[in-house]
Amino acid sequence: MFMINVVHAQTAFLEQNGLIIIELESLTDIPNGWSEESVFDEISGTSYHRYAGNNQFNNPGVDLFEVLIFIQNPGTYQFRWRNLIAKGDSNTDANDSWLRIIADAYYGQQGNDSIVCPKGYDPNNNDCPINLDADGEVTPEGSGSNGWFKVYRSGSGLWKWSTRTSDNDAHEIFARFDTSGLYLIQISGRSQNHAIDRMVLNDVNYNGDPTDLILPESTTIDADLIFADGFNGEFF
Repeated sequence: MFMINVVHAQTAFLEQNGLIIIELESLTDIPNGWSEESVFDEISGTSYHRYAGNNQFNNPGVDLFEVLIFIQNPGTYQFRWRNLIAKGDSNTDANDSWLRIIADAYYGQQGNDSIVCPKGYDPNNNDCPINLDADGEVTPEGSGSNGWFKVYRSGSGLWKWSTRTSDNDAHEIFARFDTSGLYLIQISGRSQNHAIDRMVLNDVNYNGDPTDLILPESTTIDADLIFADGFNGEFF
């Protein structure tokens, strides 16, 4: 059992048929340091959020979004966000934020035989599948601590679904949910002017394109209604 103090709204996004879609503007509490904006074109919803706080290059957990999700169909899911570099011409500045998913397993994967586990993760709370790594080296390149991944985008252009960890050794992001129930996505500011528009979690066997913007946002449920005595921050 993983315990965490959820300070934001108790609304949970409901997974259906192996898919969750989240628009950040649907979240009711915007952390300090994040600015809700609609300056750039081709937004998936009505707005996006740009990190306007101080750079937190080695300090995850500052200016924190906490997003509850409810998994109905357990399995392994890939996580992606639609993001952009909101200022400057560099493809390696303003291109990342911190991410932690409270799940049975949370890890990065490249191909079929390379796994990275978040730096400082607790094996009691994250069953990172180190057995799938070919050489047993599961430490990501770049900064990280306390179970958080630095998650960045690669390349130029406007909005991209590029969502990677481990510097210069790109691994995609995955989470495994062993049972149905409530889980948590945490996002915190890292690089000033990194902007996030939409997020998706899809089962690895999902049939279709989960990043298709024609797909509607997931419905939500009141997490308190799931428990007769109210939701108290316990996950799986």
